[in-house]
This record gives sequence, C-alpha cells and structure tokens, in this order.
Amino acid sequence: MTWTYAYTGLRLSELTRAERPDLNTTNWTLRVSHPKGERTYGKQRIVPIPEPLRPVVVRFLRAREEMLAKKGMLETTPLVFTERHPDRSVSAPMAERWKCQVVRLSGVQFTVHGLRRTYGQTLLNRGVPLETVSVMLGHSSTTTTERHYCRKDANSAMLEVNRAFERSMTSPSVNPPLIERKNELPGYA
Repeated sequence: MTWTYAYTGLRLSELTRAERPDLNTTNWTLRVSHPKGERTYGKQRIVPIPEPLRPVVVRFLRAREEMLAKKGMLETTPLVFTERHPDRSVSAPMAERWKCQVVRLSGVQFTVHGLRRTYGQTLLNRGVPLETVSVMLGHSSTTTTERHYCRKDANSAMLEVNRAFERSMTSPSVNPPLIERKNELPGYA
C-alpha cells in the first residue's frame, strides 16, 4: 500500500475502499470509485499505475490470490482486505497500523498524506503541468494543489526560463523587435 500511495497520490480512503474491479492491469489504471466528498463534490477519476509500481501490484495480486485460496474463496469485492475479513475493505485504523509497521521496519517516518504531497511535487518537478497534477490528485482547482501540495521550486523555474530563451534563440522570430533604436538611444516601439 505504501508504494501505491507514493506512486498514485491516492488518499488513504481512496485505496482502502477500492474494489477489485477498479484495478485494470491491462491499461494499468485504478479507478477511484470512492473519492473524498463522493456524496457531494467528489468525482470519480482514473489514476495511472506507473511502471515502477506495476511489479509491486503483480506481487500484491499474487499474495491476495493465495490469501483467498487459503480461505477457500476465488474472489472478493474489496481490493485490500485483512486475512480475518476478506469480504470487507480494510479499515482506516488497520491501514494506519500497517503503515506504523512499515515505519518501524524501515526506520523512515512518513504519513500517507505526506506521500500524496511527494507524488504531486515529483510530478511537478518532472515537468507535468500544474493543471494535470491537480486532476491526478482529484482537486477541483489548481489553487488547492498549489497551496497545500506542491509548488514549482526555483531551480525548475530557472530551467524553464532558460529553455524558453534557448528556443527563442534557435528559431527565427516572426514578431518585430520590442526595442527600436533611433539616434543610438534605445526605446520601446
């Protein structure tokens, strides 16, 4: 689950309430069928499962099948469940206990919400437009994304500005120059 949060930006409940039909391993997507605010403002969305996460998902599905076989079941609706209750989605407190086990074993302190922020910032740092990051996080506007999740850092901004000028230097300009020289004094046209 930890990997999934880090590579999809899902909220805790969006993964714990996911159902097996939500996961598509042909297209490598996960439908968020229970988004935050689903009864009022929340909208279902589909998130991609990126390449680094795919082997983890395959291992999870194999372990899931083995656990179901031990219980004498072929399938169950919840994507993530406990061994004791394969017919029910894992609860948020149980998911939090699992997260605490990962923290204990790894020695790395984190929160699921922090992984969500990391996902958003990683996308932005890799050049994904803010609007796209906002959609992937399930926000209705980029304001929430920018205010609470990710911001363009100074290095990324400088690289973008330099790239913009490099492009303008290599391609011929179709616009007249902004500065006109008359009597050797520069001025705006």
